[in-house]
Amino acid sequence: MSPATDPHAPDVTHAVAQGAHEAAHHAAEQATILLLPYSHEPIAWVFTIALVGLALSMALSVGRVVIGPNVPDRVVSLDVVANICVASIAVYAMATQRAGLIVVAIVVALILFLGTTAYALFLERRARP
Repeated sequence: MSPATDPHAPDVTHAVAQGAHEAAHHAAEQATILLLPYSHEPIAWVFTIALVGLALSMALSVGRVVIGPNVPDRVVSLDVVANICVASIAVYAMATQRAGLIVVAIVVALILFLGTTAYALFLERRARP
């Protein structure tokens, strides 16, 4: 009789699934999210206030992108919006204690810097006769 048809054989798939579930539950207990309402530590207030402030800054910058009188103003405002996104990623990474997100924020910031520099070079060359 094969193990698949033997009714007395241990159920390996159930044991593996149960072990994976227990490991995920243990990892969730170890992870700390330092944001309100998930945590009542004092630093949670700091992270939450920082994210709210970044959200307000984002709203004002998006308004400037829409209202901007000319294209360079809109491009600078769009750059500010993108940098606020980088700052939000960094604050979220600190609040959730995920160091991998800091690398993402640094890469995005470098790409933004290259884009802003390229646009400034374009404006400089366009201004020459």
